[in-house]
Amino acid sequence: GCNGNLGAPINKFYSDVAEYITGDPSSLTVGETGRIQLSSTIEDGIVAEIAFRKQYINPVVVAFINTRNGGQSISARVRDISSSGCKLFMQEPDNEGHAAEWVSYIVVESGRNTLEGGIIVEAGITSSTIIHRGGQPFSGHPVQFEGAFSSNPVLLHSLMTHNNNDFMASLVTGVNTNSFQVAMEAAESNTGSGGEDIGWIAF
Repeated sequence: GCNGNLGAPINKFYSDVAEYITGDPSSLTVGETGRIQLSSTIEDGIVAEIAFRKQYINPVVVAFINTRNGGQSISARVRDISSSGCKLFMQEPDNEGHAAEWVSYIVVESGRNTLEGGIIVEAGITSSTIIHRGGQPFSGHPVQFEGAFSSNPVLLHSLMTHNNNDFMASLVTGVNTNSFQVAMEAAESNTGSGGEDIGWIAF
């Protein structure tokens, strides 16, 4: 990946709005964004296959809900990730169906890169068996960044595996310039305890 030194290629993202977020198509592309509408949850058999715009070596995929059409809480999840694509689905804590929602996703190559404008982005995958449940204190698996950020970064995160068939999400806590903690989030649901891979992207 690009280290941001003078004269190095500028890293950019493919976007669902345009081929590049900005500028020169000869730039290195370290990520992409997109969105898709899902008509219901995985309990109703709704799973979308996503084809990436480029091949990745070790992609990190984070998905999140854009809309609020249903009355219940809902989480977006990712599974079956390869260098060229993944599958997205939604899940409610009560494992029921749901109204149609738009789901956005962002794909980033694992590692640390400097984007156009000097923005640092670091992405990784952390395996965890730690589960936070309702009423418990927030703590998780400690993760160190490859390098320090100048201020506390924003962290996007979601599950990248589907080892718990019942509801499970992800959480991040204790974010500072050098590290954070990540864990699975069961909320008020009575879900299993299988470990999951959690994808995260820090800006």
